[in-house]
Amino acid sequence: MKIWYSKYTLNPVVSLNGLSEDLNFRAGFLIKVDFGSDVIGFSDVHPWEEFGDESIEDQLAILKKYKAGEAPLSKVLKRSLHFAQIDGQARKDRVSLIGDKVGEITNNYLVTELSSWSANQTLRVVRDGFKIMKVKMGSDLQGDTALLKAFVTLLKKGTSNTYIGYSSALKIRLDFNSLISSDDFIEWFGGVKEWLYPNLDYIEDPFPYDQEDWDRVSQKFQITFALDRENRDFQQPVSNRHVIVVKPAVENPYWIVEQLKRTSGKIAQPLDYDFVFTSYMDHPVGIASAVSEAIQFNAKFPGHLLSCGMLTHNLYQENNFSKEIEVKNGIVHFPGQNGIGFDDQLKNISWKEL
Repeated sequence: MKIWYSKYTLNPVVSLNGLSEDLNFRAGFLIKVDFGSDVIGFSDVHPWEEFGDESIEDQLAILKKYKAGEAPLSKVLKRSLHFAQIDGQARKDRVSLIGDKVGEITNNYLVTELSSWSANQTLRVVRDGFKIMKVKMGSDLQGDTALLKAFVTLLKKGTSNTYIGYSSALKIRLDFNSLISSDDFIEWFGGVKEWLYPNLDYIEDPFPYDQEDWDRVSQKFQITFALDRENRDFQQPVSNRHVIVVKPAVENPYWIVEQLKRTSGKIAQPLDYDFVFTSYMDHPVGIASAVSEAIQFNAKFPGHLLSCGMLTHNLYQENNFSKEIEVKNGIVHFPGQNGIGFDDQLKNISWKEL
């Protein structure tokens, strides 16, 4: 096995996450792997130290030791090599891992900062064919709630020069990143349900996961919760009334299916959970890998994949990869004919052998 890498930086144009540091840039590296037998594939390595991933330099050191047979892979690298091998086989076979199937993977539009959102932006999102918007809530719950109410009011009224009927066309997903307690959430939702409920799709990680609390609160208000990996350890069963959020960059979705069936005692029964796949807010190559995984999962479990969260390249300044991405009707389209795409772009960057 031969491995090359190419470091990159991504420059955010908005705040990315309520739990991440305020950085001027995010960094990672692409890998090119020769597995032998003419199988040469590409993937992304984009660690988030804020969520427990090893640093970039540590990832490179681990990869070097793994190559020499001296250490196991990190969870990030394990997935990256998995994607590189699949991509390499597809490139050898001259087939696309995405192709026309990308039309099956619709996406929500992500809003990380409501304070900078405008009526014209909402109008553009609707015109671009999006049906769902995801809004990240921060630590200032009172301030964010005021902004959220103004945003929902905008959805119901439309804009001063164009009325679209937003209230029936656009749903909202909220992401709290478990920043508040269950008691605080109950008090909060009791005060907002009247104006929020008609537009609500689901609420992601409203408070730290506890099976009894999540089931009780979601049933009390008749709302759907979504469970992301930072809030999930599979030590407790998860009700199928909750949506499962998967980040393919660091998670094997088929292992997650096994754990859900195991903890719920439904090993032999058909899958009865709904899923949302999201990017890792990483490089466009990483996004393309996640989309290819979503396509495969959707083929294996049709009807269980909801609108996903793969549209994140626009959180950063444009680069030679992201400028080739097209977004139509909430679907992310990638350039290139083989593997995950980006054939020309991957040829034109500098690689350093590990």
